[in-house]
Amino acid sequence: MMATGAERKRFLGRLHGLVARIAATGNPDDIMLAMSAELCDVLGADRITVYALADDGAALLSKLKTGLASFKQLKLPVTPQSIAGYVALSRRPLNLADVYDEAELKRHDSQLCFQQGVDRRTGYRTRQMLVVPVLSGGTADRRLLGVLQLINNTAANGPFAPLVAEGAAALCEAIAAIFARSPAQVAPAPSNATVVRPAAPPASDETRVAAAVLPLVERAVQGGLRELHVRTEPGPDGSLRFTVTGVLGPG
Repeated sequence: MMATGAERKRFLGRLHGLVARIAATGNPDDIMLAMSAELCDVLGADRITVYALADDGAALLSKLKTGLASFKQLKLPVTPQSIAGYVALSRRPLNLADVYDEAELKRHDSQLCFQQGVDRRTGYRTRQMLVVPVLSGGTADRRLLGVLQLINNTAANGPFAPLVAEGAAALCEAIAAIFARSPAQVAPAPSNATVVRPAAPPASDETRVAAAVLPLVERAVQGGLRELHVRTEPGPDGSLRFTVTGVLGPG
């Protein structure tokens, strides 16, 4: 069912408030863990996992995983033998109604598999999954930085709604900005490439930016703006500058 205009505004207002707070932080591990419950609530997901691409580019390493008692890091190969690995390999999102449905998996790729090990060990039953690649900024030659994974749709018995998929893509942009400021989270670039990473702002400034951006984002959404993104960078005079961009019009 399509979201109404009011539902869309309410959803995007809540989401972009969280995205603004994520984009303003220089400590991704703490902020994502602290906000994971809010993100699950807004996106209608029972669990969320954020993977970063390993230094060798051949595996995904879990940076955030909700719902598991163990803090042991998950490691998945970048291959079709896992859903997150396939999304990393193809750099295309997947929105699955049932990860145990072999026919649904094979419609995307004949080798696509769901790794059932965690479900078997914990007794949890994964059903729906929305998985989105985290790509570097820009429009050309975007590099893979990681993968966002939403597990089990709490809003309906079926795949995640298109509005949630849009929200997940916006969240991936914020995660990409954080990874770009953290060299250890980014796979090595080709030897002929130049990577520019803005310095992370101090913690006190992050709080100020989040407080300043949140009401701006809420008013922008109420005014009909969508696909909002926040970028922060230090100014030449020691100040902290931030830019909010968005799209106005039908979409």
